[in-house]
Amino acid sequence: MDLFQAIEFFQQMHPGKQIQINFPVECFRQIELVHTNGKPNVMHHIECHHVEITIDGTQKHKVPIKPHRLTVPISEIKKMIDFSDFHLNDHEIVQFKKMREEQPSVYEDSLRQLSGHTNVSVDDIKKKIDA
Repeated sequence: MDLFQAIEFFQQMHPGKQIQINFPVECFRQIELVHTNGKPNVMHHIECHHVEITIDGTQKHKVPIKPHRLTVPISEIKKMIDFSDFHLNDHEIVQFKKMREEQPSVYEDSLRQLSGHTNVSVDDIKKKIDA
């Protein structure tokens, strides 16, 4: 179901009640930062795969939806993203740990390569792996 079908469904299930929609950060699938001449534009795109629907300010429901794109200003992007941290997927962490045990030299090369691609220090990547 798409966003509008989800809203309609909840309006039918709870007639006369106030329905509020929200897109918290954990509902984001993708953030598309738009740049022109090397500088971020004023507006950017976010694609959500869930929506948080609140009924009469009390009942919250996180509802899966078809991808829905919305536009947000750069000021909101800056509030949403902690640029001082990064995420490694669980399977990547498992691969790095396995590599560290079985192939230490490949592990070190992979860390340096990831660091070079991401501009994140090798020490910060190691901390994330060992967290």
